[in-house]
Amino acid sequence: MPEVRIDTGLYFLAEHSARGALVHGGVGNVDIERILVEDGWQPVAFGDQENFSGVAKIRRTIRMLRTLASLPRGATLLLQWPVYAGQSRMLLRGLRRFRTDVRIICFLTDINGLKDADPALLERELAVFRGLTHFVAHNDTMRDWLLEKLPAARVATIDFFDFLAPWNAGERVPAPELCFAGNLEKSPFIARLGSLAGLRFHLYGAPAVFIPTAPNCSYHGSFPPAVLPARVAGAYGLIWDGTEISKHGGALGTYARWISPHKMSLYILAGMPVVCHSGSAAARLAEKYGIGFGVDSLFELEARIAALPPEEYASMRDRMAALAPGIAAGDRLRAALRELSGA
Repeated sequence: MPEVRIDTGLYFLAEHSARGALVHGGVGNVDIERILVEDGWQPVAFGDQENFSGVAKIRRTIRMLRTLASLPRGATLLLQWPVYAGQSRMLLRGLRRFRTDVRIICFLTDINGLKDADPALLERELAVFRGLTHFVAHNDTMRDWLLEKLPAARVATIDFFDFLAPWNAGERVPAPELCFAGNLEKSPFIARLGSLAGLRFHLYGAPAVFIPTAPNCSYHGSFPPAVLPARVAGAYGLIWDGTEISKHGGALGTYARWISPHKMSLYILAGMPVVCHSGSAAARLAEKYGIGFGVDSLFELEARIAALPPEEYASMRDRMAALAPGIAAGDRLRAALRELSGA
């Protein structure tokens, strides 16, 4: 007997799960869609994701127009920004112009104008945001930035991205060993980690030209996200960007001022107190929740780790253990949506 779907009036623009190997975004975007489906939100997709022929484009446009006309009055549609697909952007424009009865929630998973340090792109993004009213932002810093631009916006925050994987804190002891997991190709600073001979680094991610061969660095390869919390080695989780180990540099280093990195959630699930740049939003979260600390330079790390009392390290892990179940279950997004439901 076919499943009977009850129309909850809750929809989301599905751009990530259907693609499998993602063109844009990553596991965090897919997890967001998984949480929404679990909670009864219905996906809006136009099919033919990998078909770029003219006929397929026409089919997608027809489906988009049908969606624009058929969404129930008073429905809620959640989208993850940035929106890349052409028909998805057309739907957003159509909703803003013709269907003002539909409430749009914009989850700011990334802001590319800030990420790429591109003022013209940022202004184009802000032009879209000005037509919206409800947002989910990473943290208080991103919320405050958005409210400076859009004072009337309703903004909820998550602080940490949900990470739908079994949490496994393991048995860890304070030691000068750090894990760095993520997009190694976008992390050129790792080539310089050999200069920090008093520290040991465990690297996880797809192969990259920057992977060091220094004796204090071990490359462990790439693993499915669901198994990472139980696989990663080290005592601390490193969050760093740019080309330098003496400072946070480049556009991504600047972008770190506003974002909650997805790898922070991985480290929480793995019970690894986080180390990050002192000027980053991650450092403010680490201080707020008591789960790590910030430094201005990685050259400070060896002394900071040596000076950290074992009981404080254990307390950080205890506080992570309190956060981990909710992150692993999708509760960060759910709490933000509950906050916006009354706005």
